[in-house]
Amino acid sequence: MTLRLISATPDDVDPVFAVYAACTAALLARGIRQWDPQYPDRATARDAAARGELFVLAAGERRVGSVILNSFQAPEYAAIGWHHGEPAMVIHTLVIDPAQQGAGLGRAAVLACEAFGKARGFASVRLDAYPGNPAAMALYGRLGYEYRGDVEFGYKPPGHQRYAVYEKRLA
Repeated sequence: MTLRLISATPDDVDPVFAVYAACTAALLARGIRQWDPQYPDRATARDAAARGELFVLAAGERRVGSVILNSFQAPEYAAIGWHHGEPAMVIHTLVIDPAQQGAGLGRAAVLACEAFGKARGFASVRLDAYPGNPAAMALYGRLGYEYRGDVEFGYKPPGHQRYAVYEKRLA
């Protein structure tokens, strides 16, 4: 399956936020505290759309999720020993509607992000993943992402602050 990345408009913010909320609830129901009511929120989608960094993931006419793509690296990334060059594209807040998960859309979404990055001259792609989300961790491993270490996000709830950081060469 191939997904398209469509630049989000202000009209996409509420539907994207609805998917954030549904995904957060689905994760929490499985005991995965990757996301919470503070992140991602409506402002996450609104601000990313205003910067031109929010993309809706489309399978044909169906909108199945969204992603934020940019070159912003959290300050915590500074301690990571990166192996691949700059510029690096960073994947943030990749989400597939829980009602449509399990059909290979996560894989298709990551591949679409990589194609986007290659087309724009990025040398590598970086991301962080919550270790308590085994499906995401397995997906990145299957797609050739290399583990580079862990970062601690102090603003996350205690016990849910450590995230694994990954990198993949695009060029």
